[in-house]
Amino acid sequence: MRLWYFLLLPLLAFAAEPEAVAKPVETEVEEVQPEADNVQSPISSDMYRKQFFRTLIVIVIIGVIAIVLISLMRRYAKNRPFQVNHKKNIKILERRQISPVTFLYHIQIGNKQIVISESKNEVRVVANLDWDETELPS
Repeated sequence: MRLWYFLLLPLLAFAAEPEAVAKPVETEVEEVQPEADNVQSPISSDMYRKQFFRTLIVIVIIGVIAIVLISLMRRYAKNRPFQVNHKKNIKILERRQISPVTFLYHIQIGNKQIVISESKNEVRVVANLDWDETELPS
């Protein structure tokens, strides 16, 4: 949660305008009607330009943060089944997609290893792998 404060605090400080935060001092001033030749708009084009670029920078920063978060979530979601299995007796060692609806799983239960297939309609044991690690060729 503290990380969010550190990420969002600079954005809030950057987006706030000091002119908008400060309250104007109330003094009695006589209203003078400007002449028709010297009429200026209350907001200059320079202020519009500054506000536009501020908004554009904030949108880009939010987009970058969103892309980084999405990539981290994808990476975490891919490795999650293997991280969860670390201290369990039933471990999913590998998962392979054969077709859009069919998967092969290499599973270890205690000392036994089996290969199962999962499809839309059923789950089937494909093979029991009963070998010792000392029997594997080098």
